[in-house]
Amino acid sequence: MKEREIPHILIVDDQYENIVLLENMLLSEYNVKTLDNGKDALDYVHENLPDLVLLDVMMPDMDGFEVCKQLKENPKTKNIPVIFLTALSELEYKVEGFNAGGVDYVIKPFHKEEILHRLKIHLTLREQKQVLEASKRKFADANTQLELTKKELENVKAELQKQKGNSGKADSDKSEFITSMGNEILTTINTIIQQSNFISVEECSPDAAQNIASIRTAAEKLRKIVNDIIQNILL
Repeated sequence: MKEREIPHILIVDDQYENIVLLENMLLSEYNVKTLDNGKDALDYVHENLPDLVLLDVMMPDMDGFEVCKQLKENPKTKNIPVIFLTALSELEYKVEGFNAGGVDYVIKPFHKEEILHRLKIHLTLREQKQVLEASKRKFADANTQLELTKKELENVKAELQKQKGNSGKADSDKSEFITSMGNEILTTINTIIQQSNFISVEECSPDAAQNIASIRTAAEKLRKIVNDIIQNILL
């Protein structure tokens, strides 16, 4: 129900005495507008949305069923509850009224207590429905925002993975370069060690023999260091 102190009720009936009777029943509690034909009712409702319509069934030119159908076909007015007013008590007319979109049926002659009770029920239901619809919209908005946030996070994640991939490629290229260079160094070191092994220490002077031993020791240490570096890169 719209936010105002007094609910707005539209009464549509081609019988003046019925309008006066209903108006007197409702004026103490509701803001009442009365009209005597369906066409004027449709024109009025499109410009002034009531909270509920009390609609007579048997009217000339356009009966209440047709008025209700047109209200329900319009997105702007489809949620306005319509209570039919009629002397027709047969089941087939009630079914036709519900099929047209009515929420209730009041049989003439009217009784104030019944009218007020039915109005209160359907106005409360309308208000609860509006609260539910507002909650659904808020939920939909929150869900949309959540989806946008998830999408943003996915984009950030993809970008990080891309950067990581680029960084990983750079690291991989760097590792390959270091490994390649390390293997070349190892080849040189191994050559030095092998060459040193071919030298007969007995044929060298003590100083030369000591130098050869130092070279071999240093080469072996260097080989171990390079091997360790390559292994760490490959892990």
